[in-house]
Amino acid sequence: MIGEERSYRRSKQSLDELSNIIEDRNPDVIVIAGDIYDGPDPGKDEVYLFHRFLIPLLQRGRQVIVIPGNHDSESKGGKTAIDFMGPMDKAITHLHVALRKSKTIKIGRFGFIIWPWGTYPKKSDPNKFSTRTEYNIGVMHTSLIGAQVSDDGRTMKKGFPHSAAL
Repeated sequence: MIGEERSYRRSKQSLDELSNIIEDRNPDVIVIAGDIYDGPDPGKDEVYLFHRFLIPLLQRGRQVIVIPGNHDSESKGGKTAIDFMGPMDKAITHLHVALRKSKTIKIGRFGFIIWPWGTYPKKSDPNKFSTRTEYNIGVMHTSLIGAQVSDDGRTMKKGFPHSAAL
């Protein structure tokens, strides 16, 4: 998460380290599962840092999936912090963004079903694939039903009931 809670220098260092790991490991798909920013109206420095990280990935042809989180959710103006990615999603074939509703993506043998913050899986979602995929992977940014988090927000004190699963 890029934002006021963390200094610009620390955020830059973390994204640089992540870029190096991506280059070293050469993943087939990169999933950014929400909370890109610390709020729906990021400052220009935060936007710059994310673009500085994202643009080289796209220039190298990497498959990138971006899912908005609750910190990226709608501001008072009805826009999200990552609405700028909507036109990019349509123009760049290897960028996949689910802004306000679930989306299915096929990358090779893999089918991805992605749910942005505030949307939830449905049993019919796997049927949205127009062609059969060998593996279907669901990715989302949400709070878990029945989850309890420690006071410092770092650890899960209680999981979620089986009834929350599909």
